[in-house]
Amino acid sequence: ASKVAPGMDITYVLKFTPEERIDYFCDVVCFTEREKFIIPVRCLGPRGWIDFPDQVFFEKAPVKAESLKTVLVRNVGETDATVTLSSQRPFRAMPPVATLGVGESMQVHFSFFPETAEDTEGEFRIDYSTGESVVVHARGVVQELAVRIDSSAMLMDPTYVGLFSQKTFRVINRSDETLKFCFKQFASASAEIKARMRFGGFDGDEDW
Repeated sequence: ASKVAPGMDITYVLKFTPEERIDYFCDVVCFTEREKFIIPVRCLGPRGWIDFPDQVFFEKAPVKAESLKTVLVRNVGETDATVTLSSQRPFRAMPPVATLGVGESMQVHFSFFPETAEDTEGEFRIDYSTGESVVVHARGVVQELAVRIDSSAMLMDPTYVGLFSQKTFRVINRSDETLKFCFKQFASASAEIKARMRFGGFDGDEDW
């Protein structure tokens, strides 16, 4: 027990002698006549640390197609590192959980799947099993592919009931990307959802 006069201060020296290379936690409690103060003491042992990049940039990402960035990361820390990777759409990281020993390396795949032709910013969150968290900033610059059809409208020939007429048109892909497509009843996902809500049993996922 000690006393200190008004306006004066007193200094204490807290000594720490670890027996293992692990984390230590305790609280120093100080009592006065009317109050109690708790001073948390945290001594952190060695940590694993993976050298993720500060930012992942997707340049000229095609709309409604997946763009992929593969990054080689390494555990530069002093012990094994276990991390969980998470993100919000349209960004995604694989694998979602990984463990690396000291000096080990692995590939992490960052992907970007934009639904609209708008530049997008986001982040990848990396949570370590030891409690630390870091953020990798993500940015995607989106472009529309040079894809068109050779006719904006088609006038079908007259036909009899029970028979059919047909017309032919071409889908022209002038981009460097492989195009996968299907025909939908609606021009956008939002129009499809509105139709489903309006008509109840309507199956808006039907492709042609």
